[in-house]
Amino acid sequence: MSSLTDLMVDALIEKDYRRVGYLIQHGWELKKNTSPNIVTKEIQELEELIMRSQYVVACRLIGAGSGGYMLVMSEKNYSVPLANIKINLYNE
Repeated sequence: MSSLTDLMVDALIEKDYRRVGYLIQHGWELKKNTSPNIVTKEIQELEELIMRSQYVVACRLIGAGSGGYMLVMSEKNYSVPLANIKINLYNE
């Protein structure tokens, strides 16, 4: 993963935000492959739903433990309407 860090630094210096998004997504895919316990089925479904938007460049879970956030990176000047996404993460 250290080579991803170097690539990310270069992308940020060059202000190549599409590549930044690609690297965020690529790093996330690598992390998910390290353990089957990284994401739940519900989180995976949420990620797949978000990634269906043609404007989403990257989507990954950040944070740890019993809480966290979904980082979503979209194309410049586009917003991704996430307010209507409802998912029960706790099966309540």
